[in-house]
Amino acid sequence: MKASIRLRRMSRGFTLIEIVVVMAIVSVLASIAVPTFSRLGLRTKQAERDVVMTTILQNVRDFYVHFGTMPGGDGVYVAGANPALPLSTMKRVWSRTMDATWQAVFRPGDEIQGALYHAYSFQVTQAGDDIWLYVQADGNLDGAGGQSQKWVWYHHPPGGAFEAVPGGSWDSGPDVF
Repeated sequence: MKASIRLRRMSRGFTLIEIVVVMAIVSVLASIAVPTFSRLGLRTKQAERDVVMTTILQNVRDFYVHFGTMPGGDGVYVAGANPALPLSTMKRVWSRTMDATWQAVFRPGDEIQGALYHAYSFQVTQAGDDIWLYVQADGNLDGAGGQSQKWVWYHHPPGGAFEAVPGGSWDSGPDVF
């Protein structure tokens, strides 16, 4: 008889202590997981930015190797923000036909695939065989309305190859790695 009363009492549910312990464990796990997941989104956006900036460098380099000069020869050539401004937290579609410089450097088939979080621009300055490339990415990484920006300078000296200029880069984005 005592065994059946004890069995009935145990099968009623959890005690208050058990529920409090489980809630404490869940809250500790959530306090660790939430910041990790929020940084994951920022890391994704920063990784996109680095890949696209490298793609721009590669296409400028390929154009120079193929034609032996930059679009139009000596001078300054600017590719405007692509996707077009204003900045947004939503992905936007990149367009190869945004302006003549984008169209010259990115030939059909070299397009940047998919929609992007950042707006990209670049400037090429050529004087003979001396070429400078400035690549910039602007975005709203965290959705708080503040602009994050990264830029990198590359130099192609006469007889050399495109290389990042030491100290010629800047990143205002949050450190999420």
